[in-house]
Amino acid sequence: MMVVRQPHLARKADVLIHFPQLSPHPSSMLFYCNLLLEGLRARGYSVSVLSKQRLLTEAATALHTRLIARTPAILSTWPRLLQVSRKPHPPWIINISQEYVTPFSACRTINIIHDVIQLDYPRSRFVAYFYRHCLPAFARNAALNISVSNTTARLLADLGIKSRVVYNEFNIPDRAKAESAELRQRPFLACWVGTLSSHKNISEYFAAARAIPHASFAAIMPIQESSRLATVVSPPANVSIFGSLSSDDYADLLSRSRFLVSTSRVEGFGRPPGDGALAGCDLILSDIPIYRELYDGIANFYRLDNVAELISLLKRTPRDIRVPALARFREWNAEYRLIDVIDETISATYGSPAST
Repeated sequence: MMVVRQPHLARKADVLIHFPQLSPHPSSMLFYCNLLLEGLRARGYSVSVLSKQRLLTEAATALHTRLIARTPAILSTWPRLLQVSRKPHPPWIINISQEYVTPFSACRTINIIHDVIQLDYPRSRFVAYFYRHCLPAFARNAALNISVSNTTARLLADLGIKSRVVYNEFNIPDRAKAESAELRQRPFLACWVGTLSSHKNISEYFAAARAIPHASFAAIMPIQESSRLATVVSPPANVSIFGSLSSDDYADLLSRSRFLVSTSRVEGFGRPPGDGALAGCDLILSDIPIYRELYDGIANFYRLDNVAELISLLKRTPRDIRVPALARFREWNAEYRLIDVIDETISATYGSPAST
Protein backbone atom coordinates (compact mmCIF):
# COMPACT_ATOMS: atom_id res chain seq x y z
CA MET A 1 0.00 0.00 0.00
CA MET A 2 1.44 3.31 -1.08
CA VAL A 3 1.67 5.94 1.65
CA VAL A 4 1.12 9.47 0.40
CA ARG A 5 3.04 11.98 2.49
CA GLN A 6 1.30 15.27 3.21
CA PRO A 7 3.37 18.38 2.59
CA HIS A 8 4.90 19.86 5.73
CA LEU A 9 2.99 22.93 6.88
CA ALA A 10 5.59 25.30 8.28
CA ARG A 11 4.67 27.52 11.19
CA LYS A 12 3.31 30.91 10.21
CA ALA A 13 4.92 34.07 11.52
CA ASP A 14 3.15 35.55 14.51
CA VAL A 15 2.28 39.25 14.42
CA LEU A 16 1.06 41.20 17.43
CA ILE A 17 -0.71 44.49 16.74
CA HIS A 18 -0.05 46.68 19.75
CA PHE A 19 -3.16 48.80 20.32
CA PRO A 20 -3.50 49.36 24.09
CA GLN A 21 -6.30 51.92 23.73
CA LEU A 22 -8.46 49.79 21.45
CA SER A 23 -12.13 50.80 21.56
CA PRO A 24 -15.11 50.27 19.26
CA HIS A 25 -15.36 53.99 18.44
CA PRO A 26 -14.26 54.84 14.87
CA SER A 27 -10.79 56.35 14.71
CA SER A 28 -7.74 56.43 12.48
CA MET A 29 -6.10 53.90 14.84
CA LEU A 30 -9.03 51.50 14.50
CA PHE A 31 -8.83 51.91 10.72
CA TYR A 32 -5.17 50.88 10.81
CA CYS A 33 -5.90 47.97 13.14
CA ASN A 34 -8.60 46.54 10.87
CA LEU A 35 -6.49 47.12 7.76
CA LEU A 36 -3.58 45.21 9.29
CA LEU A 37 -5.73 42.38 10.62
CA GLU A 38 -7.38 41.75 7.27
CA GLY A 39 -4.35 42.34 5.08
CA LEU A 40 -1.77 40.35 7.04
CA ARG A 41 -4.09 37.41 7.66
CA ALA A 42 -4.69 37.26 3.92
CA ARG A 43 -0.90 36.94 3.47
CA GLY A 44 -0.74 33.97 5.80
CA TYR A 45 0.34 35.62 9.05
CA SER A 46 -1.11 34.70 12.41
CA VAL A 47 -2.28 38.07 13.76
CA SER A 48 -3.70 39.11 17.12
CA VAL A 49 -4.29 42.43 18.88
CA LEU A 50 -2.84 43.30 22.27
CA SER A 51 -4.97 45.84 24.14
CA LYS A 52 -5.85 46.77 27.70
CA GLN A 53 -9.34 45.41 27.09
CA ARG A 54 -7.91 42.04 26.07
CA LEU A 55 -5.78 41.91 29.20
CA LEU A 56 -8.80 42.65 31.37
CA THR A 57 -10.68 39.81 29.68
CA GLU A 58 -7.77 37.39 30.24
CA ALA A 59 -7.06 38.40 33.85
CA ALA A 60 -6.99 35.29 36.05
CA THR A 61 -7.76 36.92 39.40
CA ALA A 62 -9.73 39.85 40.77
CA LEU A 63 -6.49 41.43 41.99
CA HIS A 64 -4.96 41.18 38.54
CA THR A 65 -8.08 42.78 37.07
CA ARG A 66 -7.89 45.69 39.50
CA LEU A 67 -4.19 46.26 38.78
CA ILE A 68 -4.76 46.37 35.02
CA ALA A 69 -7.84 48.59 35.39
CA ARG A 70 -5.87 51.14 37.42
CA THR A 71 -2.89 51.21 35.04
CA PRO A 72 -2.91 53.78 32.22
CA ALA A 73 -3.77 52.00 28.98
CA ILE A 74 -0.48 52.84 27.27
CA LEU A 75 1.51 51.21 30.12
CA SER A 76 -0.89 48.35 30.83
CA THR A 77 0.52 46.18 28.04
CA TRP A 78 4.20 46.53 28.93
CA PRO A 79 4.41 43.44 31.20
CA ARG A 80 2.90 41.26 28.46
CA LEU A 81 5.23 42.73 25.83
CA LEU A 82 8.22 42.04 28.07
CA GLN A 83 6.99 38.46 28.53
CA VAL A 84 6.55 37.73 24.81
CA SER A 85 9.84 39.41 23.93
CA ARG A 86 11.67 36.76 25.98
CA LYS A 87 10.22 33.85 24.03
CA PRO A 88 12.62 31.82 21.81
CA HIS A 89 10.59 32.93 18.77
CA PRO A 90 8.94 36.23 19.76
CA PRO A 91 6.21 37.63 17.54
CA TRP A 92 6.62 40.62 15.32
CA ILE A 93 5.15 43.68 17.03
CA ILE A 94 3.42 46.43 15.08
CA ASN A 95 2.90 49.60 17.10
CA ILE A 96 0.12 51.44 15.31
CA SER A 97 0.92 54.77 16.95
CA GLN A 98 4.10 56.53 17.98
CA GLU A 99 2.74 56.67 21.54
CA TYR A 100 2.64 52.88 21.70
CA VAL A 101 6.35 52.41 20.88
CA THR A 102 8.21 50.45 23.57
CA PRO A 103 11.80 49.25 24.11
CA PHE A 104 10.87 45.55 23.74
CA SER A 105 11.96 43.38 20.77
CA ALA A 106 13.09 46.41 18.77
CA CYS A 107 14.63 44.34 15.95
CA ARG A 108 11.25 42.63 15.37
CA THR A 109 9.21 45.81 15.68
CA ILE A 110 7.49 47.96 13.07
CA ASN A 111 6.33 51.40 14.20
CA ILE A 112 3.70 53.48 12.44
CA ILE A 113 4.42 57.10 13.33
CA HIS A 114 1.66 59.53 12.47
CA ASP A 115 3.03 62.77 13.88
CA VAL A 116 5.21 64.44 16.49
CA ILE A 117 2.71 67.18 17.29
CA GLN A 118 3.22 66.62 21.03
CA LEU A 119 6.68 68.16 20.75
CA ASP A 120 5.09 71.58 20.28
CA TYR A 121 1.65 70.96 21.79
CA PRO A 122 2.29 68.49 24.64
CA ARG A 123 -0.58 67.24 26.80
CA SER A 124 1.81 67.09 29.74
CA ARG A 125 5.50 67.34 30.64
CA PHE A 126 5.73 63.55 30.66
CA VAL A 127 4.39 63.35 27.09
CA ALA A 128 6.83 66.03 25.94
CA TYR A 129 9.70 64.07 27.54
CA PHE A 130 8.55 60.85 25.88
CA TYR A 131 8.53 62.42 22.42
CA ARG A 132 11.83 64.24 22.90
CA HIS A 133 13.84 61.43 24.51
CA CYS A 134 12.06 58.05 24.70
CA LEU A 135 10.60 57.87 21.21
CA PRO A 136 13.97 58.39 19.46
CA ALA A 137 15.67 55.89 21.78
CA PHE A 138 12.97 53.24 21.33
CA ALA A 139 12.46 53.70 17.57
CA ARG A 140 16.02 53.94 16.29
CA ASN A 141 16.66 50.18 16.36
CA ALA A 142 13.29 49.12 14.96
CA ALA A 143 13.17 46.93 11.87
CA LEU A 144 11.09 49.65 10.23
CA ASN A 145 9.61 53.02 11.12
CA ILE A 146 6.76 54.10 8.87
CA SER A 147 5.92 57.80 8.64
CA VAL A 148 2.60 58.75 7.09
CA SER A 149 3.89 61.78 5.16
CA ASN A 150 7.06 63.45 3.95
CA THR A 151 6.37 66.26 6.39
CA THR A 152 6.40 63.82 9.30
CA ALA A 153 9.47 62.03 7.91
CA ARG A 154 11.46 65.28 7.93
CA LEU A 155 10.52 65.95 11.55
CA LEU A 156 11.50 62.40 12.51
CA ALA A 157 14.85 62.85 10.77
CA ASP A 158 15.46 65.87 12.99
CA LEU A 159 15.04 63.49 15.95
CA GLY A 160 17.48 61.00 14.44
CA ILE A 161 14.75 58.55 13.41
CA LYS A 162 14.94 57.07 9.91
CA SER A 163 11.57 56.23 8.36
CA ARG A 164 9.88 55.14 5.19
CA VAL A 165 6.93 57.18 3.93
CA VAL A 166 3.66 55.30 3.43
CA TYR A 167 0.60 57.48 2.94
CA ASN A 168 -2.76 56.59 4.46
CA GLU A 169 -4.92 54.40 2.25
CA PHE A 170 -8.43 55.47 1.32
CA ASN A 171 -11.41 53.26 0.55
CA ILE A 172 -12.22 54.40 -2.94
CA PRO A 173 -15.65 53.86 -4.50
CA ASP A 174 -15.81 52.14 -7.88
CA ARG A 175 -17.41 55.12 -9.54
CA ALA A 176 -17.26 58.85 -8.82
CA LYS A 177 -20.48 60.78 -9.12
CA ALA A 178 -20.50 64.34 -10.41
CA GLU A 179 -23.20 66.08 -8.40
CA SER A 180 -22.13 69.73 -8.30
CA ALA A 181 -25.70 71.01 -8.23
CA GLU A 182 -26.47 68.82 -5.23
CA LEU A 183 -23.67 70.48 -3.23
CA ARG A 184 -25.57 73.76 -3.00
CA GLN A 185 -28.56 71.93 -1.51
CA ARG A 186 -26.67 70.30 1.38
CA PRO A 187 -28.01 71.47 4.77
CA PHE A 188 -24.63 72.22 6.39
CA LEU A 189 -22.43 74.91 4.93
CA ALA A 190 -19.37 73.32 6.50
CA CYS A 191 -18.18 70.45 8.67
CA TRP A 192 -15.13 70.41 10.95
CA VAL A 193 -13.56 67.24 12.39
CA GLY A 194 -11.15 67.13 15.31
CA THR A 195 -10.64 67.40 19.05
CA LEU A 196 -10.30 70.20 21.57
CA SER A 197 -6.50 70.03 21.43
CA SER A 198 -5.06 73.49 20.94
CA HIS A 199 -3.40 72.64 17.63
CA LYS A 200 -6.81 71.81 16.13
CA ASN A 201 -7.70 75.50 16.55
CA ILE A 202 -11.48 75.05 16.72
CA SER A 203 -11.99 78.64 17.90
CA GLU A 204 -11.14 79.86 14.39
CA TYR A 205 -13.91 77.70 12.94
CA PHE A 206 -16.39 78.98 15.51
CA ALA A 207 -15.41 82.57 14.72
CA ALA A 208 -16.20 82.02 11.04
CA ALA A 209 -19.53 80.39 11.92
CA ARG A 210 -20.53 83.39 14.07
CA ALA A 211 -19.86 85.68 11.12
CA ILE A 212 -22.36 83.74 8.94
CA PRO A 213 -25.29 83.34 11.37
CA HIS A 214 -27.85 82.38 8.72
CA ALA A 215 -25.88 79.23 7.76
CA SER A 216 -25.73 75.89 9.58
CA PHE A 217 -22.38 74.38 10.56
CA ALA A 218 -21.35 70.97 11.93
CA ALA A 219 -18.47 69.87 14.14
CA ILE A 220 -17.47 66.26 14.90
CA MET A 221 -15.38 65.31 17.90
CA PRO A 222 -15.00 62.35 20.30
CA ILE A 223 -17.94 62.01 22.68
CA GLN A 224 -15.79 62.68 25.75
CA GLU A 225 -14.62 65.95 24.16
CA SER A 226 -18.08 67.12 23.15
CA SER A 227 -19.29 66.67 26.73
CA ARG A 228 -16.77 69.22 28.00
CA LEU A 229 -16.84 71.60 25.03
CA ALA A 230 -18.68 74.37 26.88
CA THR A 231 -15.95 74.48 29.53
CA VAL A 232 -13.28 75.12 26.88
CA VAL A 233 -14.93 77.33 24.26
CA SER A 234 -18.53 78.39 23.68
CA PRO A 235 -19.89 77.17 20.32
CA PRO A 236 -22.14 79.50 18.29
CA ALA A 237 -25.84 78.67 18.18
CA ASN A 238 -25.64 77.77 14.49
CA VAL A 239 -23.05 75.00 15.04
CA SER A 240 -24.35 71.47 15.64
CA ILE A 241 -21.97 69.33 17.68
CA PHE A 242 -21.78 65.60 16.92
CA GLY A 243 -20.07 63.13 19.26
CA SER A 244 -18.35 59.92 18.22
CA LEU A 245 -20.10 58.66 15.08
CA SER A 246 -20.18 55.27 13.42
CA SER A 247 -18.42 55.02 10.07
CA ASP A 248 -21.75 55.19 8.23
CA ASP A 249 -23.00 58.19 10.23
CA TYR A 250 -19.68 59.96 9.73
CA ALA A 251 -19.85 59.48 5.95
CA ASP A 252 -23.50 60.55 5.95
CA LEU A 253 -22.76 63.80 7.79
CA LEU A 254 -19.93 64.64 5.41
CA SER A 255 -22.27 63.99 2.48
CA ARG A 256 -24.63 66.62 3.95
CA SER A 257 -21.91 69.29 4.14
CA ARG A 258 -20.78 71.62 1.37
CA PHE A 259 -17.29 72.30 2.72
CA LEU A 260 -14.90 70.31 4.89
CA VAL A 261 -12.92 72.84 6.92
CA SER A 262 -9.71 72.20 8.81
CA THR A 263 -8.23 74.99 10.92
CA SER A 264 -5.30 72.93 12.24
CA ARG A 265 -2.01 74.59 13.07
CA VAL A 266 -0.12 71.34 12.49
CA GLU A 267 -0.97 67.77 11.40
CA GLY A 268 0.88 64.56 10.69
CA PHE A 269 -1.33 63.55 7.78
CA GLY A 270 -4.85 64.91 7.99
CA ARG A 271 -7.32 62.20 7.01
CA PRO A 272 -10.62 64.16 7.39
CA PRO A 273 -9.95 66.34 4.30
CA GLY A 274 -9.56 63.18 2.24
CA ASP A 275 -12.76 61.74 3.69
CA GLY A 276 -14.52 65.02 2.94
CA ALA A 277 -13.30 65.09 -0.65
CA LEU A 278 -14.56 61.54 -1.22
CA ALA A 279 -17.95 62.62 0.16
CA GLY A 280 -18.10 65.46 -2.35
CA CYS A 281 -17.16 68.30 0.00
CA ASP A 282 -15.08 71.19 -1.25
CA LEU A 283 -12.03 71.67 0.97
CA ILE A 284 -10.98 74.76 2.93
CA LEU A 285 -7.73 74.11 4.76
CA SER A 286 -5.26 76.07 6.82
CA ASP A 287 -2.11 76.78 4.81
CA ILE A 288 0.31 74.44 6.58
CA PRO A 289 3.06 72.23 5.06
CA ILE A 290 1.26 68.89 5.37
CA TYR A 291 -1.88 70.14 3.63
CA ARG A 292 0.18 71.65 0.83
CA GLU A 293 1.97 68.30 0.46
CA LEU A 294 -1.26 66.31 0.21
CA TYR A 295 -3.95 68.59 -1.18
CA ASP A 296 -2.24 71.33 -3.19
CA GLY A 297 -4.13 71.84 -6.46
CA ILE A 298 -7.34 70.41 -4.98
CA ALA A 299 -8.14 72.42 -1.83
CA ASN A 300 -8.70 76.07 -1.04
CA PHE A 301 -6.18 77.44 1.46
CA TYR A 302 -6.40 80.30 3.94
CA ARG A 303 -3.75 81.82 6.16
CA LEU A 304 -3.89 80.81 9.81
CA ASP A 305 -5.32 83.47 12.13
CA ASN A 306 -6.94 85.21 9.18
CA VAL A 307 -10.63 84.55 9.85
CA ALA A 308 -11.64 87.04 7.16
CA GLU A 309 -10.03 84.81 4.50
CA LEU A 310 -11.80 81.76 5.90
CA ILE A 311 -15.15 83.56 5.83
CA SER A 312 -14.55 84.73 2.26
CA LEU A 313 -13.90 81.15 1.10
CA LEU A 314 -17.03 79.89 2.89
CA LYS A 315 -19.11 82.39 0.92
CA ARG A 316 -17.92 81.01 -2.42
CA THR A 317 -19.88 78.46 -4.42
CA PRO A 318 -18.53 75.02 -3.47
CA ARG A 319 -16.86 72.88 -6.11
CA ASP A 320 -17.25 69.13 -6.52
CA ILE A 321 -13.65 67.92 -6.34
CA ARG A 322 -14.32 64.18 -6.27
CA VAL A 323 -12.85 63.44 -9.69
CA PRO A 324 -9.40 65.02 -9.10
CA ALA A 325 -9.37 63.77 -5.50
CA LEU A 326 -10.14 60.21 -6.59
CA ALA A 327 -7.36 60.33 -9.18
CA ARG A 328 -4.86 61.46 -6.53
CA PHE A 329 -5.98 58.90 -3.95
CA ARG A 330 -5.76 56.10 -6.51
CA GLU A 331 -2.15 57.12 -7.19
CA TRP A 332 -1.42 57.04 -3.46
CA ASN A 333 -3.04 53.64 -3.00
CA ALA A 334 -0.99 52.24 -5.89
CA GLU A 335 2.31 53.71 -4.68
CA TYR A 336 1.97 53.40 -0.92
CA ARG A 337 0.75 49.97 0.15
CA LEU A 338 1.08 49.39 3.88
CA ILE A 339 0.61 45.61 3.82
CA ASP A 340 3.18 45.19 1.04
CA VAL A 341 5.75 47.26 2.94
CA ILE A 342 5.26 45.30 6.18
CA ASP A 343 5.30 41.95 4.36
CA GLU A 344 8.51 42.90 2.56
CA THR A 345 10.16 43.96 5.81
CA ILE A 346 9.35 40.75 7.67
CA SER A 347 10.24 38.55 4.70
CA ALA A 348 13.51 40.33 4.00
CA THR A 349 14.61 40.19 7.62
CA TYR A 350 13.50 36.73 8.67
CA GLY A 351 12.17 34.99 5.57
CA SER A 352 8.66 34.44 4.30
CA PRO A 353 5.67 33.86 6.60
CA ALA A 354 5.83 30.14 5.96
CA SER A 355 9.47 29.83 6.96
CA THR A 356 9.65 32.20 9.93
